[in-house]
Amino acid sequence: MELGTLQKSTSSKMSKHIPSFRSYYNAFGQNGHKKGLSNGDHLEVVEAQPDIKILPQLLPGEVVIARAQGVHVFQPLSTNNQGQIGELYVTNFKLSFQTITFPEYRRSHYADLQDFWHPWSRGLIDIPLASIAGLFRVAKNGRRKPLKIGPLKKIVVVTKNFRIETFSFLQSSSTDSHGVASALAGYVFPVEKERLFVFSQESSAKEKESPMRAQHVQFSVRNDWIVELSRLSCRTDDWRISQANEDFHLCQNLPKCFVVPAAVGDDSQLETLCVQLTATDDRRPCIWCWSSPVTGSALCRMSSDSPDETMSRAVQQMHPKKHPPRIMDVSIFCPSVKDLKKSFELWRDAFLVESTTALESSDDKWFSEMDSSKWMQNISRCLELTRMSMLEIEQGVSVILKEPGDRDLNCVMSALIQLCLDPSSRTLIGFQRLIEKEFVALGHRFQERLGLVRTDPEKEAPVFLFFLDCVFQLTVQYPASFEFTDVYLILLYDSSLMGAFRTFSMNCQRDFLSSRKGATSTAYPSAWQLDLTAKQNLTNRLYHSFDLLNRLSTTVPIIAAASPVTENLTPNSVIPFLTVWKHCYFRFIPPLALRGGIEQKMDKFIYRACDELESLCREIGMGSGGMAVIREEDGVSVDGDGQDSRGDEMRNEVIRRRADLVRPFTAHTAVASQSLMTFQK
Repeated sequence: MELGTLQKSTSSKMSKHIPSFRSYYNAFGQNGHKKGLSNGDHLEVVEAQPDIKILPQLLPGEVVIARAQGVHVFQPLSTNNQGQIGELYVTNFKLSFQTITFPEYRRSHYADLQDFWHPWSRGLIDIPLASIAGLFRVAKNGRRKPLKIGPLKKIVVVTKNFRIETFSFLQSSSTDSHGVASALAGYVFPVEKERLFVFSQESSAKEKESPMRAQHVQFSVRNDWIVELSRLSCRTDDWRISQANEDFHLCQNLPKCFVVPAAVGDDSQLETLCVQLTATDDRRPCIWCWSSPVTGSALCRMSSDSPDETMSRAVQQMHPKKHPPRIMDVSIFCPSVKDLKKSFELWRDAFLVESTTALESSDDKWFSEMDSSKWMQNISRCLELTRMSMLEIEQGVSVILKEPGDRDLNCVMSALIQLCLDPSSRTLIGFQRLIEKEFVALGHRFQERLGLVRTDPEKEAPVFLFFLDCVFQLTVQYPASFEFTDVYLILLYDSSLMGAFRTFSMNCQRDFLSSRKGATSTAYPSAWQLDLTAKQNLTNRLYHSFDLLNRLSTTVPIIAAASPVTENLTPNSVIPFLTVWKHCYFRFIPPLALRGGIEQKMDKFIYRACDELESLCREIGMGSGGMAVIREEDGVSVDGDGQDSRGDEMRNEVIRRRADLVRPFTAHTAVASQSLMTFQK
């Protein structure tokens, strides 16, 4: 993959001199003679960098704002100031570090985890400005202070997706560092949404339409809701598409049209009912989300100030058997937005480490730090409410989700319930449709909760990440029931932090239309237009293979039987059965990123077994004949007519090793220290 383009050509003689450039350096200068160095600092002489300007790859609408030469970037977890020298660019979209060649540890880390790299962040050190959570300058005493405009010596960048990068400007000119500081101050934490990169670009008419983009709907027009009602076999006599919010006077954060119970009455009666509610921003009546084609029971959501009795009676009249609905108060079962924000801050602190010393010192208290954050407990609570709600719907009882504002945890819960009950939502196209409906169309505060525009930091909360983590737990519990893998979930999370897609950059549909006069929402790029064909592990090879896995589960005890994709999924909310999302939280720390771990080895084994069995099925048909699965790692042969004699022993070993691998490095301090020392070298 190309990391940049050379602005001016070089001769063959210059090319011969490039290998003499040294990537590793001591950022404090040569021989300890720089001002501010202590006598104990270990220093290293650095040869001069060739005068070659390397530009980052720019997206349409992206322009360079500032550039600094002679910038040093530190190696992650470095304790002896190791790193490399290059140029630092600030554009209206990202912070990009470019150098002639990246060292082996950077390149191998990228090669191992390239599927998790977002296609719009092509470089090894490309950081979207909207994804920055903290930006600090480092004083002479080593303390961090807020960034201010002026010459820089050293800055630390902390991102919302668990990444830390440190840059030194000691060998840069004060003019360059001052320009970088000014650019960062203007584009990081903007107070105006027009500074987001999504407004600097437009969808290119020449861009190739992806099949997924062509099929997804935005629920912004009446026809989108008609298609959804028809898909779920809903009677138009029971559920009515209201256009009372055509000019957003009914509720500013609802779409122009949405579905309500027909018993509520016509649009004028709906307006009369909503006027009795609170302020205009929160006038959200009971809105239809989904109906079961089997039982006819419905899933609805509403704000807490909506009259329970009136809405409940309207939903009851729409039920085939006139059963009264069950109202689930999400604010009682699930964490509040404030609690979720606090939980995430503690959770993030447990994963962000800057040195091997800090990593090793935190090892003995790491589990207690995770537990005190209550992040997994909050996931457990939401999965339990999901289980309770889906059981009600399966038994023929409609469910109404109730939350203050109806724009945060109601989005999460409604989407999770549909994932468990609607097999189509577990496909790539269906999952996109689900997010468009429950989050985008119904007004989740992406811009506010993700902190894309810094108006009130107290209102920021990782609601969307929390939802994706809950979905990840379901993919682990039902590995053959989802068409996508956690690679796709991570790419969606990164997309939401970029401020580059209309899908995740606004608080509601009205924001699209008010951003630019005469512009429509389609004038800005959608997250679904990304070309992800290069991602090898984006789709799940076990999808539609439940029959194959069920056959394997009868012969290989360590493989759990899969559920058919047409079945409902019952989430297990017990905390010991939940998993830390390692790929998401560890991917930017090279020695901690999971590579070749036991989970990946088991995946490869399952995939190999699938390939072999499919090949046999093609030869002998789909009969239940014998099969042979060879495990190359241990040389064990499993015959379809019998059980593996070592099955119980292997299963116990997997459980024991899994407990050690919750954090993807060994729990033994001596071995951990040796591993980290090897990485540093």
